[in-house]
Amino acid sequence: MPDGSPLSRTDPKGLMIFTADGRFSWQLFRSDRPKFASKNRMQGTPEENAADLRGSLAYFGTYSVDEPEKTITTIVEGSTFPNSEGEALKRSSPE
Repeated sequence: MPDGSPLSRTDPKGLMIFTADGRFSWQLFRSDRPKFASKNRMQGTPEENAADLRGSLAYFGTYSVDEPEKTITTIVEGSTFPNSEGEALKRSSPE
């Protein structure tokens, strides 16, 4: 979080899907995001839009697994944070 607190304190809701053909999709949302008063996502106030943007992240792309190294690498094709597009994100398995 921007204040340095862990995301887990927000009771996040999310899903990560890996397909057999090497594709993935990941979505994560803070459970405490406020609802939009207008009930229309295209008519959110600046504050509502900011809270929604700060409280969610989703991206998709391709992945590969390196079993000997116990790592997975994802290549981001599209993201709600455009700066992530094209990034390779390598994660290791906890031991």
